Amino acid sequence: MYRKKKIIAYSVFILFLILLQIFLLLLEHFGKEDTPDFESLTHEILKAELSEDTLSLHYTFANPAAFGFNTDIVNFPVYTPDAPLKNKEKIDTYLHKLQNINSSKLNATDQKTLSLLINYLESERSFLDYYLYEEPLSPSSGIQANLPILLAEYSFYSKKDVDTYLKLLQEIDTYFESLVFFEQQKSQAGLFMSDHSAEQVIAQCHSYFTNEELWKNKHFLQTTFEERILNLKNNGLLNEAEATAYIEQNTRLLLDEVMPAYHSLGDSIYLLLGSGKNDNGLCGFKQGREYYSLLLTSTTGTSKTPQELMTILKERFSTEYSKLIDLSEDILASGNTDIMADTSLDPEFPGITGKTPLENALNMLSDLRLRMQEDFPEISNTELSYDVKEVSPTLSPYCAPAFYLSPPLDNLNNNVIYINQIEDYDTLLLYTTLAHEGFPGHLYQTVYDGIHSEKTRENPISALLYYGGYTEGWALYVENIAYEYAKEFMDNEDYVELCRLSRDIQLCLFSILDMGIHYYNMSYDKVCQMLTAYGIEDETTHQEVYRYIIEEPCNYLKYYVGYLELLECKALAKEYWQDSYSDYEFHKMILEYGPADFNSIKNAIKVTDVHRTFVIF
Repeated sequence: MYRKKKIIAYSVFILFLILLQIFLLLLEHFGKEDTPDFESLTHEILKAELSEDTLSLHYTFANPAAFGFNTDIVNFPVYTPDAPLKNKEKIDTYLHKLQNINSSKLNATDQKTLSLLINYLESERSFLDYYLYEEPLSPSSGIQANLPILLAEYSFYSKKDVDTYLKLLQEIDTYFESLVFFEQQKSQAGLFMSDHSAEQVIAQCHSYFTNEELWKNKHFLQTTFEERILNLKNNGLLNEAEATAYIEQNTRLLLDEVMPAYHSLGDSIYLLLGSGKNDNGLCGFKQGREYYSLLLTSTTGTSKTPQELMTILKERFSTEYSKLIDLSEDILASGNTDIMADTSLDPEFPGITGKTPLENALNMLSDLRLRMQEDFPEISNTELSYDVKEVSPTLSPYCAPAFYLSPPLDNLNNNVIYINQIEDYDTLLLYTTLAHEGFPGHLYQTVYDGIHSEKTRENPISALLYYGGYTEGWALYVENIAYEYAKEFMDNEDYVELCRLSRDIQLCLFSILDMGIHYYNMSYDKVCQMLTAYGIEDETTHQEVYRYIIEEPCNYLKYYVGYLELLECKALAKEYWQDSYSDYEFHKMILEYGPADFNSIKNAIKVTDVHRTFVIF
């Protein structure tokens, strides 16, 4: 009897535990928020972040008022001493609310957005412990270098946009003053940039705006402003008197506000010369390696450690370099030595013109868009418009070889690719560059993503999530495909393949140097040895490569590791999808899932049914 009672009592206890667990699960389920609350919260986050940065807001939404933004407030994200602490508190609040969202009550798209947003905010919070390691005034990608281009491409959709733009010009001095304070803090902490970098920034600040150019009305911020004003006038949104008044006001502000702000910034940086304590990589700072590791993960989207990546990069370099040597030997054996004379391993990649009907950049983009149709999903926006412009000679020495400016989410037709003619492009280099920036590269990926997001009603908060490894990895991936397209019209396929291999190997080498300099404390002499062994013997080039990597940590890795991760994703898709795999379906899945980190993409690939849809993690 006692044993029977004991068994009954034990069974009751077990039942009680089961019921308690069910109760707790239900409590957790119903205690969490649902889809409407998720939309409300993400809208709150989006407004809070973009309301502090009018320039970013304008580039995100052509009509921000339609998304609930107060467009009367005009400002830049000014840095203050308490900004890091406030940002930590703000992110902690966001994370607490997001982690209490019941993901099971969200649709698949919102589940993905929630997961990515939490991961993204956690990463951003980690960086706040190293906020003084960031460099907003890098000579290559700093604010002082990018701001003139962003102002030149600031679209005027209405008269109010002109007023906002002119107010922004008046806020530049306050913005720069906050950057000077930040640089002073870096200096006091022993984290200021090297004198070499500082001298470049100073030169930029004093050369971008000069009295001579502005008084002649020849500055590109005058000519582009007049073009935009003329467009508004032609569309009946401005009369003659208003247009004239705006043009005069713009010139006055450039002379009285913008130029003095730039010169003052340069002078302030000059006063900090000599305070930099480290002329080498990030590992030369006290917590530099830790910061670099965070930057590596965030920038590339990889989950691999620095040690794992270095092993992969070295193996890749060995494999691709062997291919290059084998191809070179085959060409020499064939007696076609002219190709070898036209092909070089130096960073400029000089090439041949070839017999091609591609007379200009726009023709090349049309050709690329035609050739990609079989393996890439079509963009449904038949009215898609784009333009190719040259970088102003004033900015050419400081700008990238080419870049694409993405359009607002609510106006995908405003696409611009800038080409820096200082590169002296040949046919092959221009063609593959336009593939990288245009079709099937950045322009195509951005517009496709925008149209798909609108169809699936993806949460606008996704606009805040930047995954450089995904974005640049995709562009480099399709650039390699463009080399295959080029073989169909260039004079010699072997030449094209030599150029492709040279480009791949160089990016791989520079990625190895990036990690070597910033994580493994590689010396300048060692960098010179590696470049010389590769075939780059010019001492000036050695210095330029070394200095660029010092100033732009993880930049080459963003491209090359992103590219290698995409190749891994492709191999994984072939493994899991088997007979259902096609390049078309793979590209479609990558485009519609991203932008994202590669671990999330790989998880999605493993459970994707290509005949239906992918599953969100």
